[in-house]
Amino acid sequence: MKKILLILMGIILWGITVNAQYRINKLKYDPTTYEHQAGDRYCVPFVSLTSLILPGTGHFICGEFGRGIPFMLGAFVSDGIIATGLLLKFTDILNAAFGVENKNPDIGMTLITVGAVSYLIITTWAILDVIKVAKVNNLAYRDRHKTTSINLTPYLEPVNLATSTSMATGIKLTITFH
Repeated sequence: MKKILLILMGIILWGITVNAQYRINKLKYDPTTYEHQAGDRYCVPFVSLTSLILPGTGHFICGEFGRGIPFMLGAFVSDGIIATGLLLKFTDILNAAFGVENKNPDIGMTLITVGAVSYLIITTWAILDVIKVAKVNNLAYRDRHKTTSINLTPYLEPVNLATSTSMATGIKLTITFH
C-alpha cells in the first residue's frame, strides 16, 4: 500500500512540476480569443464534462494537478458534510420512531443544505476554471507547435500578346504558416 501511495504522489508531483504551465500561459494568452481548431490538445467540452462529474478531473486531464486537487478535495469535503447531514437526519427519523426526544432536529437538514450548496459552488467554479485553463493551454500549445512550410515551384505559362505568344517563366514561392 505504501508503494502505491508513493507512486501516486510521485506522479502527482511530476505533473505539478512538468505540466503546470497555466500560471505562465495565462500571462501571455487571452482565453476570450480562443476558437476551436483541429489538433487542439485539450477538448474543452470533455474537460468540462469530467469536471461536472467530479470536480478537479478536468484539471488533471489538462496537466494542472495543483489546480485540480483543491477542487477535488473541496468536493469530497462537501460530500462528507452531506453524508453527515443524511446520517443525522436518518438518526432523527429513527429517534422519532422510537419516541426519543431530539434536541437539535434541524441540524441534519442544515448540514445537507450547506453541503449541497458548497458542492454546487465548487463544481461550478471548477467547470468555469477548467474551461479557461484548457483554452489558454491550447493557445500555448499551438504557439509551441507552429510549423512553417516553404515551397518553391517552377513557373512556366504561355502568355498571349497581341501579335505573338511567348512563354513566361519564373519561380513561384509559397510560404504557409500553421
